Amino acid sequence: MNIFNNFLKKEILKWQDKNIINRDTATKIASLYNIDLNKEDKKSSILQIIAFLFLGLSFIVLIGANWDSIPKFIRLFTVLAVVVGVNYAGYYWVKKGKENRGTAFFFLGNLCFGGAIALISQTYHLGENISAGLLFWTIGAMLMSLCTRKSLLIGQSLIIATIWYFTAFDMGGNTDIYLIFLIIGVISLYKQESRLLSFIMPILVYAYILSKHVNTNINNADLSVYISNILSYSLLILSLEGTLIEKGKISTANIFSKLAYITIVSVFIVCLFSNVFWFGDSEKLDVFSSTIFYYSVAFCLMSLFFSWKMKNKYYAIASVVLLLLPFITPVWTYSSIVFSVLSVLFGVLLINKDKLLLGLTIIFIVALIRYIDLIGDYIGASLLFLVFGVIILIVNFKRRKNEK
Repeated sequence: MNIFNNFLKKEILKWQDKNIINRDTATKIASLYNIDLNKEDKKSSILQIIAFLFLGLSFIVLIGANWDSIPKFIRLFTVLAVVVGVNYAGYYWVKKGKENRGTAFFFLGNLCFGGAIALISQTYHLGENISAGLLFWTIGAMLMSLCTRKSLLIGQSLIIATIWYFTAFDMGGNTDIYLIFLIIGVISLYKQESRLLSFIMPILVYAYILSKHVNTNINNADLSVYISNILSYSLLILSLEGTLIEKGKISTANIFSKLAYITIVSVFIVCLFSNVFWFGDSEKLDVFSSTIFYYSVAFCLMSLFFSWKMKNKYYAIASVVLLLLPFITPVWTYSSIVFSVLSVLFGVLLINKDKLLLGLTIIFIVALIRYIDLIGDYIGASLLFLVFGVIILIVNFKRRKNEK
């Protein structure tokens, strides 16, 4: 935005505050110059939210420290006044057209609401069921976020809901309602682009699925199944990229792809360092007895569908490979070599997707680990590095050919 537009935006907001023009007129004038009156400085908004986060914590700690010495009536009045006052401030600034400032106050209001629940529960001895208090906080925060339709508040509510879910899950309580919260998050992300929701929703959905079927006594063979599941889920997230871009959800597509790339690279590096490779463990494992395995198959099939739909051959091939690997016995025997080749292929794919640094990093890490593992077997090391080099040269040749 140039200097004139900045000046004009400030003047329009002044005229609106002084009731010289109404909000509709202000919006029409701003649209003639491509000015967004609701858009505030992002850095300022972030700083406001961080400041309000600390203010909320300050309120909870200060009141909590002197709680026993304050009469019950004053305690109740104080916490309710703070919650109502902060939320009213949010409503006031939204009505004034300061969307970000209003959202920041609502964000603080949700924190104060949670603190108020804890303090009132302590005052009137309403029980020590932490999960019940967290659920009440979650519902209140979610209702506020749905009323305001702000993605930041929905994300905040989902984080609170997740804290409640794992607390209740650990205590053996009923957690079925958490699925409703996740559905609200998915619908909200579908209706509006949000960086926060784009980042947390894939993580929360996967954490929910995993929590329902995780085995606390995991051996190396079981770990192979979970690794396969993480990779297949990440591939599904990657395969949604084309569909999201087609629907105009470019920001969501970018965050999904970055999240999936980082997850896959992290899994590859961990596996290479820890020497855990697929189903090649010495322990016997019946993959068909694992529910997680069937989730992996479902993820691969969905990934294949979206990849085929968007004509993305790389993701389609990866989906088929992930789907077939558990059934190919030689892979179990030579899993170390197969995993290394797959890692290099993924590195090449990243380079092809203009993720040069990430792609080169995983290729060189694979090369380093394989060289260390193959010290003494120089012929094997030489052949493996030869394969790596040929793969990269072929892909580079095809890429240059396509650019011409």
